[in-house]
Amino acid sequence: MSQITDVDARKVVNAIKQLPHNRSKSYPKLSTQELLQLKNVKLPSHKTILKHVERISTLFKWAITKGYIQQNIFKGIIFTLYCKC
Repeated sequence: MSQITDVDARKVVNAIKQLPHNRSKSYPKLSTQELLQLKNVKLPSHKTILKHVERISTLFKWAITKGYIQQNIFKGIIFTLYCKC
């Protein structure tokens, strides 16, 4: 976790934004890479994207308390998602 950069975090958020809505029910056998290749699919709502990023951020907060990492690189991304800048 300590080797993950801000650039990596933004890539994760961009991938979450591109994954199909309700993907586990609609495409249960496809890998993440295959899901990202799909075209003309309904994308997740802003609220869903924010929920997923908040969950990742919570994991990073836990890792800070355990001494695994020094900072939560998803914290700033959550702010930009909230303000819809």
